[in-house]
Amino acid sequence: MFSRFIYNGVRMDIERIFEFIPGRWKKPEEFRQEVDVLGIKLFLSGFSSSNGAMELVGSSAGMDRHEPERSAFELLERITTVEAEESGLIAFDKLDGICRYSKSNGIAIHTDKNTALQKSYFEVVERDRVLRSWFGDIANPVVLRSCPDVRLLGRLEPLAAVFDLRVFEFVENLSRSKTFVHGFFGLPKNDNAACFFGFGADSEESASIAKAVGEGLQRLGFTWGEKADFDPAAFKPTAIDHLLYYHDPARNGLIRRWCSNGNGRYLKFIPHEPPRCVWNNIALKSMQDRIYAYQCKSDDLLPLTFGFDHPYARGLVPDEIRVHPLA
Repeated sequence: MFSRFIYNGVRMDIERIFEFIPGRWKKPEEFRQEVDVLGIKLFLSGFSSSNGAMELVGSSAGMDRHEPERSAFELLERITTVEAEESGLIAFDKLDGICRYSKSNGIAIHTDKNTALQKSYFEVVERDRVLRSWFGDIANPVVLRSCPDVRLLGRLEPLAAVFDLRVFEFVENLSRSKTFVHGFFGLPKNDNAACFFGFGADSEESASIAKAVGEGLQRLGFTWGEKADFDPAAFKPTAIDHLLYYHDPARNGLIRRWCSNGNGRYLKFIPHEPPRCVWNNIALKSMQDRIYAYQCKSDDLLPLTFGFDHPYARGLVPDEIRVHPLA
């Protein structure tokens, strides 16, 4: 029996979550690991499941305990995405072979309907703002504003022996959006280690920062001690390849330059304000209003794609930033 937990005020256990998974998927297998990073213990958790054609994984990292509930919901979310695509509930435009759309962008599940809708919206706004910062939007600039007084970073002080820890807000000067988007960066003091970073979005500033820090620590935990042996010649349009591409000290300079707003201005994307969004209900039949699943889409926000180039940036940006750091 997996652990029992409280999610959005509803008492559930992991076994109950997995009852929503269609029968063609194998029973999820759990993995747990504790990683010591410069004196900070990170609790890594995950679940994996396959249907014979593919294997999907949901993972999480915590500072105080293993968080299998987050891993379980992430796995269920990814399985829901695959099932929704195969049943025709969602579809993705085809791009050429060097890039493809992220299938998970703007998809969220939750036990509360409004929270699921909100989470899916936050995700597409986060990706849009980070991408426009990276590529340098001329028409609607996004600048990085340092957030120096972040008390949450106090627990991470041991990391400061190797990393310069920074939190930035992605500020969209022309936007009337009430959504905060933040990035948490660990910038190595020398190039013996790779940069790590995470992003978050929320209507509350503190929640946005907490999400960014959590994502950054998860990336650090799962990559700590891993060698940077990725071959760019073998780069494929996948999230993991984007992660590995920047898990290389040789590319630290690109991240440092970005954090100093040094990427330049190349992209001209003129969105509607506020963004017009549509939500697709992609819940599995087995969820029966106990878990809600939605995909948020908007033509007024830059879509997340993987691979060399981006459909809106092709031919506009220098070669060294053609691969964005989102994974």
